[in-house]
Amino acid sequence: MAPILALAAISTPAHAQGGGGGLTPLSITVNSGLDFGAIAADPSLAGTVTIDSVAGNKTVSNVTDLVGTHNRAELAISDDKNDGITISITDPSSVGSLNLSTMEHDCSLPCSIPGKGNFTLFIGGQVTVRGGTSAPSQTGSFDVTVDYTANLGNDVTVSVGSSISVIQPIGVSERTTLSFGNFSETGNGTVTVDTSGNRTSSTKISLQGGTVNHGFFTVSGTAGEAFRSPLLLAH
Repeated sequence: MAPILALAAISTPAHAQGGGGGLTPLSITVNSGLDFGAIAADPSLAGTVTIDSVAGNKTVSNVTDLVGTHNRAELAISDDKNDGITISITDPSSVGSLNLSTMEHDCSLPCSIPGKGNFTLFIGGQVTVRGGTSAPSQTGSFDVTVDYTANLGNDVTVSVGSSISVIQPIGVSERTTLSFGNFSETGNGTVTVDTSGNRTSSTKISLQGGTVNHGFFTVSGTAGEAFRSPLLLAH
């Protein structure tokens, strides 16, 4: 899975200590971290965000997916041409503030390095977001270890960053109820209360005092984010 605020995605290569059996030492470079993009958490229900390793698609459950970028982690691996390798990924319940799980890579076992000894590995995963979470960004990491299948002891491990951007859910609370006051009618007409609380009526409506208020609501959410509020008309 991949977040909008990805951790340091570019890293210097990590190398195995030596090439046992005459093999070239393994090398891994982290080209990009796992970025889950931006979501809005449910006010009460826990949800999940998943990035698949094969196509990099993002799916969500009990959260709202927001417009923005996301990406699977990308690692460049170098070893001897056509030598088999094993790949293992830590599956931490929580590393940093990001609750990672279900890590996966796109290499069907047994993996081997084709061509000139260069191979790109993509990694996806799942993150769980607690209900009501409003932390602007959450970060974590996981380790990826690669070793030769037939000549163990040449393993190399790198740490891959991951992150997600969580937007606080919109909250609306009523401060003042919309009130049209008292009036009488001699036919069909309208009573209007504007956003300043001023009341007017059409010709067949007689205004007769009473409490007049414009509706007043407090909207809460993440500072700096835009929102829209279509009016729902009652009939």
